[in-house]
Amino acid sequence: MPTSEQLPAETEASGAQGPRGEVSAAEERSRKMKRQRCEWLYEEIFWPRERAFLWLAFRDPARFEDNFRPAMLSAHLRSLASLKDGNPRRTLLRALQEDKLRAIKDGKELPPEAWAAAGGLRWPEA
Repeated sequence: MPTSEQLPAETEASGAQGPRGEVSAAEERSRKMKRQRCEWLYEEIFWPRERAFLWLAFRDPARFEDNFRPAMLSAHLRSLASLKDGNPRRTLLRALQEDKLRAIKDGKELPPEAWAAAGGLRWPEA
């Protein structure tokens, strides 16, 4: 009788489908669905603030389902290689203040002056 450590290697070698193959197929379907969702999110005309932060920080639509703060912390702890902008909040705010990008609130564009007092965690609702 083989030990549990021998079973996965023998199953892979024989080409038989076992629990590992099924999980792998399920994981692949899940990854494909996530990629599709992220592509749809990327193609949306209006982005919420958190999605803009994630884009500026990583330049990777695959990160759109991440939570911003944990994603930033994780990038800082692991490696800064995946991080493209270390302060995406400042980058977004500067673009809004310099009229390079417009925010919309209640169907109306906010002027650059609306961002004059914004900073840190204080942002006007848009």
